[in-house]
Amino acid sequence: AYMVQERDLAKKKGYPSPIWSNIDETHACYHRVVDTLLQDATMKDVAVLFATHNQQSVSYVVDQIVSRNVNRDRVAFGQLLGMCDHVSL
Repeated sequence: AYMVQERDLAKKKGYPSPIWSNIDETHACYHRVVDTLLQDATMKDVAVLFATHNQQSVSYVVDQIVSRNVNRDRVAFGQLLGMCDHVSL
């Protein structure tokens, strides 16, 4: 939502932009984070909420939960109200 402002601020302050350069890089990073969080299928000490309105990302998380036999009581999903509510439902 704030890509332009974040890039401008990074340039002004002289640090690398925290924004991925394209949507594919953004999705790849999200999926790497999913993989890292779900690497321990028992998730005894962890509970996680995956917040996204991207249906492909939700599908990826669900696929990983199933294939890794992750404890589903330790995983939740969330979206901003009105943004892809059908994904949660």
